[in-house]
Amino acid sequence: TVAAHFHAPASPGVNASVVIGFAGFPLGVTSGSFSNSYVLTAAQETDLLNGLWYVNIHTAQYPGGEIRGQITFNVVVENTPPGCNITAIIPGPPKQLQITVRDLQSGLASVQVLTSTNANTVVPAFTPGTTSPVVVTATKINQSSASTVILRVTDVAGNSIDCDPVYTTISAEVPQEFALGANYPNPFNPGTRINFNISKPEGSVSLKVFDVVGREVKTLISEPMQPGQYFVEWDGTNNQGIAVTSGVYIYRMVAGSFIATRRMTLMK
Repeated sequence: TVAAHFHAPASPGVNASVVIGFAGFPLGVTSGSFSNSYVLTAAQETDLLNGLWYVNIHTAQYPGGEIRGQITFNVVVENTPPGCNITAIIPGPPKQLQITVRDLQSGLASVQVLTSTNANTVVPAFTPGTTSPVVVTATKINQSSASTVILRVTDVAGNSIDCDPVYTTISAEVPQEFALGANYPNPFNPGTRINFNISKPEGSVSLKVFDVVGREVKTLISEPMQPGQYFVEWDGTNNQGIAVTSGVYIYRMVAGSFIATRRMTLMK
């Protein structure tokens, strides 16, 4: 061996100028190993990731470059957003929701509280990049009023999701009967709003989305509720925070003996 260099930019089979020489490369040997580190410019990094770099090892017998190897990368793009789900409801008083956020791919980068109406919302400290669950607590202030909590969860790869795990009240007026309204808009993309009425205190209210074969897609509400007119929004994701495909979906409300079902269409 007499020298070795990185050359760029060049596609396979095409020659290019030297961009970095291998300082300290062992000379006069026929085998061995070599390692070093180099700082690249932004343009050099782009060319490298695009497969436009090659390495040439020169020998006394073939000074023009006996060994040439194109450098390629198998880059996997992580584009799955973090998950965000209600994992516990503590009746109180005061009522408290525990919202678990997690990212099993690149790990969590940040959790922002975008909205916290009638709630004290606390995000615990965590190490960026963690793949462990982080539990956010939202404690209701006025127990007789509804609350709104919206979180923006971002992972290290830059994927983010806005999650609204708490229902929102429309009016303080007490309706005469339970009701599940038609979603609007319908068809929709990517989100839709569902109105519903609670006419008396109910220890367990659930509003869930199912696919046409009856498999649960998303739990929108699962908690005790006070009388009032409410709405909840579905953003077209499943319980893991992953966007679902186009199609017809069923949403079902259960509040004591009241059971109602409606259909909606997600059209992308």
